[in-house]
Amino acid sequence: MKALLLLLLFLFGLTCANDELILVFDLSRHGARAPLVEQYSQDFDVNVGMLSASGMRQHYLIGRYLRKKYIEQMEFLSPQYKEDEIHVTSTHLGRTIQSARCHLIGLYPPESSNNQIQGDFEKSMPLMNLSDDYVGNTRYSIPSKYEPIAVHNNEQKRDTVYSLGSCPYLYSKMNARRENPSAWKKFDAYFKPRIYKKIAEYFGLPEQELNYQSTYVLGDALVSLEFEGLFSRENFTEEEWLDVKRLQIPWLIDSVSPLGNKLMVSKLFNPILEFMLMKMGRDHDNRQLTGFRGTEKYIYFSTHDTMIANFLRFFNPENFELEYVDYASGFIFELYKRPNGEYYVKIFYNNSQIKLHECKNIDCEFDQFYRMFREHGLFQDEVFYICNSGIITPPEFRDSI
Repeated sequence: MKALLLLLLFLFGLTCANDELILVFDLSRHGARAPLVEQYSQDFDVNVGMLSASGMRQHYLIGRYLRKKYIEQMEFLSPQYKEDEIHVTSTHLGRTIQSARCHLIGLYPPESSNNQIQGDFEKSMPLMNLSDDYVGNTRYSIPSKYEPIAVHNNEQKRDTVYSLGSCPYLYSKMNARRENPSAWKKFDAYFKPRIYKKIAEYFGLPEQELNYQSTYVLGDALVSLEFEGLFSRENFTEEEWLDVKRLQIPWLIDSVSPLGNKLMVSKLFNPILEFMLMKMGRDHDNRQLTGFRGTEKYIYFSTHDTMIANFLRFFNPENFELEYVDYASGFIFELYKRPNGEYYVKIFYNNSQIKLHECKNIDCEFDQFYRMFREHGLFQDEVFYICNSGIITPPEFRDSI
């Protein structure tokens, strides 16, 4: 019996080794940053809300890991950057754009570059009278051998796929809820006896002036400061510090209704799902493949904790409790093809593979994955219809609020 089990495991390993990786979708939160309120970011070397040196390193190391996996081990991506293999998108904010660039420096470090100037070296000179001190004698376009990789982003209202700003319904509903004190009373009741006093003492504020909305901002600042070693949490017990971090999740999740969650996730993931179908040679809607050529193998989107938290809420992995979304946390979706022509999806959160309730196995058969998304999500025409319905929920979707 033992010998049979070992044989089956060996054959299973052989089968998996012959499976072909078709597409990778990488979605991650930006790295560590300065607080979002200027008065709490005075001790940082960067401007308010911008990526810190630690945050840059987080994404650089993630990129290094992905290079090891997808280039050196799996030989999925080319060793040198090829534009037609990679599509990188970021939200319009500096910290996500910085994170994407650091991510890419790890994936394609300067030593992997082949960006040497071909032909007449003098032709690369700008129309300026530059001395030899500026010009140097390297034949690399940039002396460090660094090769810039395009990071796509648009102003909020023009970004029809990624930005919340292009969905007036979701944007207005979320902001209205965040500005409504009555919406947060239950979280005041939960967090006030647990953590308000300690936070008020640190910032020198009267405890009675705190509510959930203001305490979330203060907690976010403490997490930023603590990450950089600018604040010692020795006066907080482990449970109290967990509560400081847990302040984040209601702000990310309860700001968005169940319909808003479907909108947010479907708006971003529909094009990816359609692109998977295209890669598989199945029917798909090309109109949804915004910004993709069709040759891409690795698609990366640099985003924020709100998106990551709502992806976790939507996909609802088995045996997973969402307590907070750390800096640089993210998903990776891998689409594989077996030798028999069947397709399946592997989903990772912070490099640990997760299983969906709707999938029979942790490696989710594509048809099960697709059916789950179509049952719980929205089609792209529904997304655009609701997004542009103003602030009134269309009658046919009111049961989803």
